[in-house]
Parts: sequence; C-alpha cells; structure tokens
Amino acid sequence: MLSLATADWNSDLGSMRMVELGGGTGLQALLAIESGVGHVTYSDIYDVSCHDVTEIARAVGLQVPRIICADSDDLVAQLNADTDDVDRIVSYDVIEHIYDVPAHLQAMAGLRYPRLHLTYASGANGYNPRYVRQVRAVQIAVEHEAQQPEFGHKDRDSVAAYLDIRRGIVRAAAPDLDDSTIDELAHRSRGLMAGDIERLVVQPYLAGRPAYHPAHPTNTCDPKTGNWCEQLLTFDQIREMSRQAGLVAHVSVGRYALAGALGQDVVRRSLNAAIRVLGREGIRLAPYYVVSLQRSSSTRANSE
Repeated sequence: MLSLATADWNSDLGSMRMVELGGGTGLQALLAIESGVGHVTYSDIYDVSCHDVTEIARAVGLQVPRIICADSDDLVAQLNADTDDVDRIVSYDVIEHIYDVPAHLQAMAGLRYPRLHLTYASGANGYNPRYVRQVRAVQIAVEHEAQQPEFGHKDRDSVAAYLDIRRGIVRAAAPDLDDSTIDELAHRSRGLMAGDIERLVVQPYLAGRPAYHPAHPTNTCDPKTGNWCEQLLTFDQIREMSRQAGLVAHVSVGRYALAGALGQDVVRRSLNAAIRVLGREGIRLAPYYVVSLQRSSSTRANSE
C-alpha cells in the first residue's frame, strides 16, 4: 500500500509528509518511518489507540513524531492550519467502518492542498465470494446475537445484538407503538445510528411517509457508534461518492503478501499470478482492494 501511495513520488522520501488516517495500531505510520518517510503523522478517532500507538512504537524502537486524535472534520481543520502541505494520506481497513462515507470524503476534500492524494485500502472485498460468505455470517451474528468481548475489544463498541439496541432506540422514540411495529421499524433501520433511526425511520412512519429501508441484505452497523461491521461497498458506489466530493477514484486490486512458508507461498504466488492474468476479474480472488483518490481536474483548477 505504501508503495502504491508513493509510486509517483520523484523526490527523496525524507521530504515527504504523510498522514495515516484511522491508524489503529499504527502499522502504516511505523512502516513509513522505517522506510524513510521524513514527516509522519498518525491519526485516529479512538483515544485509546492514540495512546497505544506510542507504546507500540516504543516497543519496536521507533517514535511517532505527531499524533492527532480527532474525527475527519477536526483532522482536516488541524491539517489546514499547518503551514506545510501533506503529500500523502494513507488508510488501511478504515473506509469499510466509516458510518457516513460521503460526508467523510466531503470533509477530506476540504483539505486545502491543490494536489490532494489519498490512498485507501480495504480487506472488505465484496467481489471475493469466499470473503463475502465469511463476513455476511459475521454481520448476521452481530445483528442478532450478543457478543462476548475478546482480547483487543474496544470499550466504545457495543456487545449487545444490534437489532436489540435498535429496538430500544425505536421504543424510546415512540413508546406508544406496539411491539410488532417496534420490531418492524427496528429491522427497517439496520445500518443507521440512533439519531438517524428517529429521523429517517420513526418520524416518517409516524407521519405516514415512506421510511428508510436498508439497501444491502446484511450490511449492519453499531447503532451507538455508527461503526460498520465490514461494510460491503461496490466500486460504483465508491466512485460516485468520490465524484460528488469532487474527487476522482481509481480502484486497483490487492495482492497476497508472501508468508515465508514454502507451502503457503506457492499458493499465494499462484493466486497473485491468477489475479494478474484475469485482469479486472482478478478482484474475485484478491485479498483487498485499493482506492486512490485525487481531485478532479475542474476541482483542482478551482483550488489553484
């Protein structure tokens, strides 16, 4: 991913300014530092991760120069206040968790840099049948069943069944509704956060107007935080959301990393060869996809 993000960089990496968006453990930031990127910023919305990345970096003998704990809007505001431009923004396994992707892209398009360059990679490959089977089973499980917290669980994330949480939200917004109607509206509001459940489902229903219906059969999010459970997005959706934000999206196919074990590497090399031969259809075998975003020519001209 870092190779893709820096492929057209013609200067020394020491002069590059890079931001890791939604960094989690900070893997991309730490790899960038080890690779010689001179100015690296880590960012995440979760304060615990922002603390942990310092400890992780120390454990591997590195130091993250700058950490920004903020959502998209606050991150953009802080970066825009700096005198120096950011050259690259990278993000891995984040876009499939963002509650409102169009709003996020609009926020990122608000960065003042005329040559804005963002690279998102995601393992939520909705074109890989094997992965889709696995993730849909997980989506159905978190929707209908309470989960047991495991090591690494984020305290901000819900463990109760998402459907039960939405039932409670609907009941609180419209306590006079009968149980069957509450159940219906709870099912209908899959993929919405608490405020949007009331605005897009409960209020229209009470007013006799058409209400929200989920477009995807299994995509679901935590109603309290909006964190999607590996949201499956089509490339057409990503391109259109990007276009509306004044960005051009180029989608490419990820490859399998070699594991260092002979048997596994034979399989992975074979899969990579098949992905290359199949061209666009290779996405059905790919472990992840990559979205590279830049301003459209008209938007860039206006910003310059």
